[in-house]
Amino acid sequence: MKKILFVFVILSVIAASIPLFASAADFERDLSFGISNDPDVTRLQEFLASQGVYSGPVTGNFFTLTREGVKRFQARENISPVLGYFGPKTRARANAMLAETPSEVSAQKISELEAVIKALEAVNGTNPNPVFGALIGKYQSELASLKGLLVVPVPPPADVLVLHPDVPPVATSTPAPAESPKKELKVSGGQDTLFPIAAVNPTKIGGIEIQNNTDEGILFSQIVLKITDQMNSPLNRGREVIFIIRDGSTVNDSVISSTKFTFNSTVPQPGSPHVSLPSLPYSVALGSGKKAIISLWVDNFDFVISGTLAIELENFLATSVVSPTGGFRFLLHRD
Repeated sequence: MKKILFVFVILSVIAASIPLFASAADFERDLSFGISNDPDVTRLQEFLASQGVYSGPVTGNFFTLTREGVKRFQARENISPVLGYFGPKTRARANAMLAETPSEVSAQKISELEAVIKALEAVNGTNPNPVFGALIGKYQSELASLKGLLVVPVPPPADVLVLHPDVPPVATSTPAPAESPKKELKVSGGQDTLFPIAAVNPTKIGGIEIQNNTDEGILFSQIVLKITDQMNSPLNRGREVIFIIRDGSTVNDSVISSTKFTFNSTVPQPGSPHVSLPSLPYSVALGSGKKAIISLWVDNFDFVISGTLAIELENFLATSVVSPTGGFRFLLHRD
């Protein structure tokens, strides 16, 4: 009996020392181009590196290399628009992957658990005891969980030849027929530009393309923007500007709507930009299969010393439910 108790104690101590995994902390805020010396950007760079989409230095600075890493991650995970902005959709996917992926799962831990289970089964076989049976069940459950977390590489199909990890596979079988165009409302547009070196009014933010690939016409009513203000610009603090939508891409094209907007009067703190969701009237009907080219402008906008101003699509409002694919994002900046 003493021998059994001794074995039980030893096995319990060994099994208790086998850790499972600790989940990494979630990303809790949006990250965008221009943020520097930021611990969340450092974590983002480490995450992107672990995903194989970033090979730059881990600096905590969100500049070109980090933005390109985010773009590669978005493209791989089918997140649109692919603009390199680490916003709600991209954060949600990253956080889901962090929740799914353990920080440490190894064959050694599985071997240790298997050894403990085997020893317990041997003792329980000669000296049956409900306590041993309960422990065996508990450790078998933990073992199954650990094995389920291991990623087993799947070999490529027989008709695919992989030349190099960086080279796309080449199909040797008959290619599949081309897919039909998706029935969707497709939106595209976006660019990174420097703030004007002097106040230029009106200032063109950028061009936007809207393609109605659905079977029905769409009657729009508003475009909802997301404005992320991280500007160092005393002249624009509390300033009323006018956002203009034009039917075309030049200053001579007709005005669809103009909307007043006032920037926050307080100075945004590093890593805590001012975020606004203004709605711009857009009473336009777009028939099935039709495309619209419009442009976004801002008037009465003054000089910016440094920082960033991001303007992107939040949503469309229409007489029917609209779920656009893609989007647009314009980033004005000065380091």
